[in-house]
Amino acid sequence: MKEELKKITEKLRAIKSAKIGILFGSQAKGCQKKESDIDICVITEGNGDKPLEFSSPKYDISLFHKLPLTFRYRALREGRVLFSKDGPLLAKVKFWTVKQYLDEKYFRDRFVEKVLA
Repeated sequence: MKEELKKITEKLRAIKSAKIGILFGSQAKGCQKKESDIDICVITEGNGDKPLEFSSPKYDISLFHKLPLTFRYRALREGRVLFSKDGPLLAKVKFWTVKQYLDEKYFRDRFVEKVLA
């Protein structure tokens, strides 16, 4: 499994537009099951979608900017960086994602409160 993850990481790293790869979900948290897929999100330069070519039943490759905000936040908070070709970009993405998540948290919490009431 580790060898497979290493191979897919190298393939993603080789894509010019792929700047950062993050392992998230159950694999990153260490609570995966035998049938769990491997979730990887890729932060790209521009709108390149080449990383999606490596998706398969075993590997769920997502473009970071297309994930819902809560997934992006959790990927950054609980995930593991597989590769980074741009440290300042990672810091910038973390800052803006956390800011947006916290800005919307009040409204998200009120919505859930009303729906579940």
